[in-house]
Amino acid sequence: MSIVSTLNTASSGLAVTAKMTEITASNVANAMTPGYARREAQISSAVLGNVSGGVQLDSVSRRIDTMLVRSLRDTTSTLNAQQSRTEFLKAFEFLLGTADEGNSLSAHLANLERSLIEAAARPDVESRLAAAVGAAQNLTTRINEISENLRSE
Repeated sequence: MSIVSTLNTASSGLAVTAKMTEITASNVANAMTPGYARREAQISSAVLGNVSGGVQLDSVSRRIDTMLVRSLRDTTSTLNAQQSRTEFLKAFEFLLGTADEGNSLSAHLANLERSLIEAAARPDVESRLAAAVGAAQNLTTRINEISENLRSE
């Protein structure tokens, strides 16, 4: 082996070692970076003719745990679905209102029930019958408003 081939072998070894050190430093520096995948170098011996010529860097590959990535995607998908459902239910709750609000669905139902009880007690009084019809119309109007708002969500 000549001195030139020996220097070429040493040079290739140093170049590959420098690249592997760079890859290791990058792995350490980005260890806590979200989405970063560890990189690994694949090396092999370089052969020129029948004579060993040092080492060569074949490739640098990212090491990814496919099961972990799949699990992350599934979990993220489930989380997004639950967040969408929660947003819808909050909007629905807001549209229905609470019992103490005058324009809530439960307030309209209570008003209709009260009007029907009064009308049933005295069916001969026109104003009570008209109040029951008005309460029913107000309830249907509110249901339609809620329905329209839900469709636009």
